[in-house]
Amino acid sequence: MFYGFFDGSNTHVGAKVWTLCGFLGEDTAFGPLDDEWNRVLDKPSWPKRLKRFHMVECVHGEREFVGWSFAERLTIFGELSSVIMASPLLAIASVVITEDFAKLDPEELRLLQSEGLGEPLDLLLAICVSERDKCSA
Repeated sequence: MFYGFFDGSNTHVGAKVWTLCGFLGEDTAFGPLDDEWNRVLDKPSWPKRLKRFHMVECVHGEREFVGWSFAERLTIFGELSSVIMASPLLAIASVVITEDFAKLDPEELRLLQSEGLGEPLDLLLAICVSERDKCSA
């Protein structure tokens, strides 16, 4: 069985581009990934144990990263990136230009809606899953 973890960006009203990025893989890949991820987070060398890793906060030294040096933030980012890169997960992303989506012919939009793809985020996920099918074929 395949599982996925995705995060959307710019999905707010007025965004010009909606994106969905994430990872797909066999369910058995996520346990070891989670173990390795937590091993990095549990290192006693960090200023504190993070509850979650959020890239924007890491880059700007905000929220959980207040008090972390740039070197510490860069190091944890690198170590977590290495955990992902060592995993068998497939990195995948899709983009919808909101202006173009809004210009869809009403009949095209009705067809998308009949397939459960009437919103940009729905379409983004469908694109990611279809790309996964192409990669595993």
